[in-house]
Amino acid sequence: MGRWHLNPSRPVALDVWFGLSFMPALDSITVVASCNRPIIDHWYYFVSVRMMAMASLVSFIILLFSNPTTKPFVSQYPGIVFISAFATYGLIGLCLDRSCAPPPKRTANLRSWSLSEYANALSRSNGTWKAAITSTAVTCGLGTVLTVVIPADWSTIIPVITTGFEAVFLRLNKFGRTSQYTVCAALFFQGGVCVQRGLRQVLVSPSLVIPPWMFLSLPVVSRLVLDLHLYTVFREYPEFSWARRNAVISTTTLVQTVAMLLVLEATQFPVMRWVKPITVLILYSTSIVGVSMPAAYNIAFEIISNT
Repeated sequence: MGRWHLNPSRPVALDVWFGLSFMPALDSITVVASCNRPIIDHWYYFVSVRMMAMASLVSFIILLFSNPTTKPFVSQYPGIVFISAFATYGLIGLCLDRSCAPPPKRTANLRSWSLSEYANALSRSNGTWKAAITSTAVTCGLGTVLTVVIPADWSTIIPVITTGFEAVFLRLNKFGRTSQYTVCAALFFQGGVCVQRGLRQVLVSPSLVIPPWMFLSLPVVSRLVLDLHLYTVFREYPEFSWARRNAVISTTTLVQTVAMLLVLEATQFPVMRWVKPITVLILYSTSIVGVSMPAAYNIAFEIISNT
């Protein structure tokens, strides 16, 4: 463990961001595996985006404390920094609540769906390819513009902005998340998220900078923050409680996995050194396939049925 030295810098902030965002990303994938479309949509917009925004804000605060220009101010007025961060987090949550219809407070559909049921749910909102391509150009084009305009240190916030914009745009034009749109947008939208929250960060610091024990503690902290939200902000929504119990990885399994990895690290088996590029490759590949496969299945089934 002696080879790890903690130096406040951008790589440290990126490691903290990766550690805090790992479980929200993994939880999103496991919720998608339930194939329950309403729960998938609500979990993504109301839970995952919030957790990712929190990780980005924490990372940004670390950058402020390590930047020579901002360090004197934030060191003298840390209370203002943290209050501003909480206010920003609350504003992001408010915008998400206003841009998307809230989950039902009473629902009888708390179960995993089959792939065919998920495809049938998608088929109820089929649209035209022309509208799908146009909507994809608008929603995914915003990410390209923001990539050029927003500084690299703030790039992890771009997916939060594009996700909120997508929700508002699809709701205002009453187009909806059709199968055609999902197939068109999944690669570009998820690819953009992969670049902003994955590749861009890995290129700056491919291997871990912070000690493995510190990195491994961050997913546990993230899970505790999720549970705090479920017991407070989201306590009225049974969909989220069901997903927490039946879809996402349990806290017990998470802690056991963390303990096993710590034991391997203690025996000089460096399983965590290259965890970031491996995580980016696996999580985002799985995400793209998981999002686009049911929509592609539905389109193919419809084509076959019409022939």
